[in-house]
Amino acid sequence: MNEHVTFGAWSSEELKSTLLRGLNEPLLDEGVADIEALFVNVVHVLRKSSLMNNGLSENERAVFFLSPTAPEEIKKNYPVKQERFLHTGKAKLCSKVWFVSSSVQRGGFLDFEPSEFDNELNALLETELAKIPAAFFDPSPEGGTIYLYRNGLDENYSDCVSLPSLLVSSESIKSLLDDVYEGTLKTPSCASEAGAKIWNDSSKWHPAESVEKVIQGRLKSCFYRAFSMNLFALSEISTAEGRLDLLLQSHGNALGTLHNHALLELKALTSFSHTGKTPYGDSTNLEAISKGVLQATVYKDVHRPLHTMLCCFDMSKDEHDDDYWFSATQKEAEEKGIFQWRWRLYNSADSFRSSVYGSLKDN
Repeated sequence: MNEHVTFGAWSSEELKSTLLRGLNEPLLDEGVADIEALFVNVVHVLRKSSLMNNGLSENERAVFFLSPTAPEEIKKNYPVKQERFLHTGKAKLCSKVWFVSSSVQRGGFLDFEPSEFDNELNALLETELAKIPAAFFDPSPEGGTIYLYRNGLDENYSDCVSLPSLLVSSESIKSLLDDVYEGTLKTPSCASEAGAKIWNDSSKWHPAESVEKVIQGRLKSCFYRAFSMNLFALSEISTAEGRLDLLLQSHGNALGTLHNHALLELKALTSFSHTGKTPYGDSTNLEAISKGVLQATVYKDVHRPLHTMLCCFDMSKDEHDDDYWFSATQKEAEEKGIFQWRWRLYNSADSFRSSVYGSLKDN
């Protein structure tokens, strides 16, 4: 006779069920078809991997074939590796072709470089794999989509589900900053309409007093709860190493966890003080950029964000390109993984037109 085991007030089955729910394990009724179970469990392991690894690669696809072992034809031509702990979420899933059972607990895989993945997959589909049911993950900056192919990849997909991004991509951040620039910073008129005082006397290229703080406030309000993930922007965070300008952060799924999406260090490049009494040469602005890279490097080590950016808002009278402003810091920034971005703030609509369209006069 089997003894009924209890754990306090719970039976063993109640405890098991509670633990599974606490781990977000998919709970499937008995009798669910293998292909349906594959779809649910692939979604589950991709989500868990995203949580464990601070997101999935935006450029790396993955395919999960409903085949516990790789077909013999594949084994003859490719080295099939094994992963026993898919269910933990720690395994790297993307840029791989997987051979799994419906539980997606373990499996064999073929490992490809991201640049080779599509060509290699097309070659594999010349074999019997084309008819095997599969789940296909197509990533994107927004997270990606998982497609279910009940009749194999040679047929149309039958279901799909979105996998929300855990962390904001650098491309998404750059796009939002571009929008803020176009709508509220590019010229004095659009800044005035948006209620952002960034010039004290634009005709003389005199910036507003504490213009970096003005820009910081504009960005902070635009980042608040952006990207559909309750994102909020923290400003002037002070540590022993100094005060950073903006830290983009969100709450994690588990209580007490936070995600640091990006750290933004802001610099305004100006030719004058706000009163116009103190002129600044290019050397002063180049020193500010070098200082900004150092600050971003230090703050990155402290706060460990996914992305770190030095954002320069160019209000200088003489116009120069990115190569001019970033030539001295480019190598260091690349080595430290810091983006260097610049936006040109014009002192008038006429200045903007002359800069962007002036060459048309010569045509």
